[in-house]
Amino acid sequence: MENIKRAYLIGALIAALYCVSGIVATVLAGADPMLIMACVFSITGVVAAFYGAKKADIAWWAAGFLVAGSITPTVWGFIPMIIALLYVLVVAWMLWTETKKGR
Repeated sequence: MENIKRAYLIGALIAALYCVSGIVATVLAGADPMLIMACVFSITGVVAAFYGAKKADIAWWAAGFLVAGSITPTVWGFIPMIIALLYVLVVAWMLWTETKKGR
């Protein structure tokens, strides 16, 4: 279970890095209003991801991580979203195998 909690925290930190890179990209792009709104949603996703990591709740964590990975306005395009999706799938599989052992 400790590995899953550590994976939650790592995912929340990745979401925070996505958010920071989105803020930097927004500033460099001249603070376009749509990018500012995307940063607001990304910050909301980071808060939800850290809340989920703190409570070890996969629903909050995954929702926050996916929001931050999907909406972050970076120059990377779809790469953050794909990384977020794959990471959430891996952690969900880890949680499923852990609960399956506990039965």
